Amino acid sequence: MLARTWSRPAVYAAFLVLAAACGRTTLKADPVDDGSGGGGAGGGGAGPAVCGNGVVETGEDCDDANAIDTDACVVCQAAACGDGFVQAGVEGCDDGNDDNFDDCRNDCTPSTCGNGILEPPEACDDGNASNEDFCLNNCLSAACGDGFVQIGVEDCDDQNTNQTDACLNDCSMASCGDGFVWQGVEPCDDGNDNDNDGCRNNCSLPSCGDGQLDPGEQCDDGNNNNFDGCRNNC
Repeated sequence: MLARTWSRPAVYAAFLVLAAACGRTTLKADPVDDGSGGGGAGGGGAGPAVCGNGVVETGEDCDDANAIDTDACVVCQAAACGDGFVQAGVEGCDDGNDDNFDDCRNDCTPSTCGNGILEPPEACDDGNASNEDFCLNNCLSAACGDGFVQIGVEDCDDQNTNQTDACLNDCSMASCGDGFVWQGVEPCDDGNDNDNDGCRNNCSLPSCGDGQLDPGEQCDDGNNNNFDGCRNNC
């Protein structure tokens, strides 16, 4: 029996049929020039572009022949903010959506307190480093008791609940007449304007020699002369 002789074009065509039947669609066979001008360079017979072959072809921005999604070339397209892939060293995030108020902003930077944009769960975000305005650096609204003195609003803020120190719980400075005894400064503070009770209006305790006649005193001339009309013991 005589052996059958196959031409090169016939072998090439058979190869393509076999490859298609086996699902081989990721590799592109080189066209064979049979001398007829229908293939090879300049013959117009090149197949479709294949991403991943390392050659930039029609429809591709790039082709780095790898499967890495975090470099400058992603599926043969130039990496860009919004493509859903985080480009290493360039983007902080990339969620591939146009929601500017989720964890990743539309410029591919993570949402953070201090960027000047109000985002959940922030109460405020003024984009500055001052803790003395209406918005703190942790993006919470300033409030009495937070430990920071809000300029123009609070006199003080010591972040405690002690009413006997220099700063009261309403963030006002302690003073005589506020009804709270300032420890180490006032012996009394009854919060009224009665100067003849147990606490003077200057927040001192009644005593002989203060010039005020108090219960139990026969006189009080406020001096230390023991030979006038009122003894020093009142």
